[in-house]
Amino acid sequence: MYSLKYKVTTSTCDSEGKLKLYSALQMMQDCSEMWIDSEPEVKDYFLQQNMAQLLATYPCA
Repeated sequence: MYSLKYKVTTSTCDSEGKLKLYSALQMMQDCSEMWIDSEPEVKDYFLQQNMAQLLATYPCA
């Protein structure tokens, strides 16, 4: 099992001390990459089918 430890810095937070959207997406991408690396069958299938995993978001108002 994998785990991530992030150090929250001023570059990952906005002026109100909240996590920036870009920083949250980076964390989600890291988790996504670790998941695909931990599932060899899925990773092999993606390679054989010339497929990729995509992290997508929908902007909130």
